[in-house]
Amino acid sequence: MKTIFYCFLLLAFTLSYSTHLNGQTKPSTEFTVEDSFQKEKKNILKLNLLAVSLLENLEISYERALSPKQSIEARVGLIGIGLINHEYLTIEDENGNDKKRPVVNNGLFFSGGYKFFINDSNYFNKKRKSNILRGLYLQPELIAGFYSRNKTIRLAPNYNSRLKKEKVNYQAALLNIGFQGIFKNKIVFELFAGLGIGNDNLPELNDPWLYFGEFHRGIYKSTTGVSTAGKLGIRLGLLF
Repeated sequence: MKTIFYCFLLLAFTLSYSTHLNGQTKPSTEFTVEDSFQKEKKNILKLNLLAVSLLENLEISYERALSPKQSIEARVGLIGIGLINHEYLTIEDENGNDKKRPVVNNGLFFSGGYKFFINDSNYFNKKRKSNILRGLYLQPELIAGFYSRNKTIRLAPNYNSRLKKEKVNYQAALLNIGFQGIFKNKIVFELFAGLGIGNDNLPELNDPWLYFGEFHRGIYKSTTGVSTAGKLGIRLGLLF
């Protein structure tokens, strides 16, 4: 009986000592989102590809991570710069020859927003090695812009066309939803769309039934004055 008792005692001591050695030799693999946040790259510089190719403005964005699921973003847009000019006016020069001029001349817009990433807590884990600025997000955004555009007037006595510049300013508050992907921990690809309320200084329309909205290059509005506003785009950038 004593022999069996001593055998059990020896076995218990061996198991306890083995567990103690394993605890000393194996490093801890515990991982938290906060640990990852301290080591991650937190800055992104982006260019709106859809804007410069189709929407007649050059938009540059800077984004900075503030926490594992939140970031702040600022943008500046150069209105009138793009690969395609959508609207032209035809005027006559002093020799009676027709010349085309773009409707939108030049301008700027500024915007800022706060991103809330809506990934679940398991999204940022060590195995996936996912950057903190990647995933689905919601972003409230404020926009303000101004630009000049050309209008034609006809002067007596020969009623030749002349250009007159009209100053336009606009503002909007939008809620954007989008997805931001990061490849090789360097290349950023973003898709987004936004909807909200906007305002501008343009006069009220006489015949709104034949009106297709106001394209301000930074946003699109359904009509002049206070109205529904929206935007969409594709951005490409670098993480650093």
